[in-house]
Amino acid sequence: MKKVMYGTLFLALVGIGFSSCEKEEVEKPIDQIVTDNHSNEKYSAISFNNGYIEFKSIDSYYALLEDVESDDVEELTLYLRSLDFLSYGKLKGEESELDSDLMDAMLDKNKILKVGEWFIQIDFVGEKVFALSESINNAYQSLVNKSNREIKEFSTGDDVIDLLLNGFESELDRSCGGVGGFGQSSNKMYITTSVWYQTDVKFNRFGVFFELKGGFDSNDDFGVGSGIQIQFGGTEVWSERKPCNSSSVKTRNTNAINVSGVTKEYYNHYQNVRNLHGWYMYVKTKVSGSTTTMVGASVNY
Repeated sequence: MKKVMYGTLFLALVGIGFSSCEKEEVEKPIDQIVTDNHSNEKYSAISFNNGYIEFKSIDSYYALLEDVESDDVEELTLYLRSLDFLSYGKLKGEESELDSDLMDAMLDKNKILKVGEWFIQIDFVGEKVFALSESINNAYQSLVNKSNREIKEFSTGDDVIDLLLNGFESELDRSCGGVGGFGQSSNKMYITTSVWYQTDVKFNRFGVFFELKGGFDSNDDFGVGSGIQIQFGGTEVWSERKPCNSSSVKTRNTNAINVSGVTKEYYNHYQNVRNLHGWYMYVKTKVSGSTTTMVGASVNY
């Protein structure tokens, strides 16, 4: 999640004490803390030795990205960004079409990652996913060139990891099918003649990862707006993932989220390796006493 801080940056004066008996601890940047804490433990199943991110197995991929909270996803994203790896996000920057911090950090320049034996390429705009086993000679380049008959093709709405794990026969209940991608934006609300805010609700599908989020974007680089809130409609934000059962439902109360110091902010309600069967989310943004129109949808709710 990109955050742009307003105002003046203040320099903190740090007094350095000298002691013959004690060594003072130096606070580390968050990226370095994440790397130190997890490079040999939590994220030990991740490598990038060949120019792409590789998860040791499908099980390790599930362990890191199934039924996780947004803090876990943000931490993994920070870790991937800290690696000496040319990700798609680093290559494209603001021009990336993926609209996902995690996918920007995880995919390489050809939008490929490796999970277990499978090289997987994501075509987000074309809504397709391609996979090829490492057992195929020169598999990576064959996938880039689409030059091998063994390449498996899926849609971004398929639960690709589940299909690869189970020999292309999904174990998920087909009566609880996945839903399509969705994006809706409000009209730009101008709080001055030039400063605008806009509310978005997005359900992004990548085949290997799915995310439902709502929030705002703006061009308010100098913090003209005040009292910013992300407000929700209805009684709750709701989602139900595949396979459908009592444990697959996730809800959030609709208390407003107060925001400051950023030009954009999104509440990530759902981030998981499985597609959703249904969801309900309506969002609007209030700033400086004005409110955007409400955007969102009710899908199989």
